[in-house]
Amino acid sequence: MKRNIEEYLNAQKKIHKQLINSDVNWAITGSFSLFLRGIQIVPNDIDIITDKNGAYKIEKQFQNFVYQNIHFKEIENIRSYFGVLLIDDIKIEIMGDIENKFVSKNDWKPRSDWYLHKEFVIFDKTTFPVLSLEYECDVYLKIGRIQQASIIIDYLKKKSLVTK
Repeated sequence: MKRNIEEYLNAQKKIHKQLINSDVNWAITGSFSLFLRGIQIVPNDIDIITDKNGAYKIEKQFQNFVYQNIHFKEIENIRSYFGVLLIDDIKIEIMGDIENKFVSKNDWKPRSDWYLHKEFVIFDKTTFPVLSLEYECDVYLKIGRIQQASIIIDYLKKKSLVTK
């Protein structure tokens, strides 16, 4: 079932309201982050990146919304302490201490520096923590998600032309 963007925003605002004053270091990543930056994309879910402790703290803080408990999980080229919340039927994926398997090296690399690439974007009168588009693009390229990287590259090129 396709959701409208308002449903995603409402679910994310509920997360934001609880986490904004917490000690959890977190940011939005993935398709919802791209949407918040102005890229015309329809998200399938909301991805939150944090560390291992942050993942467990989020799970505890949102215990009434836990769909899948935090556990170590590996899929394709991503592994992390992973869990899923379901808020208003919107899937929120939590990833703590995320690692990626880079295509060129075929080995796992921790993304322990993600927080250094955190930026803030204002959308619908709310300030959301997101990862920089350059960082997102770099990771997408390294893990072989060329289509997602191309979307960001095209957006950055168009944005660059507009600001010149």
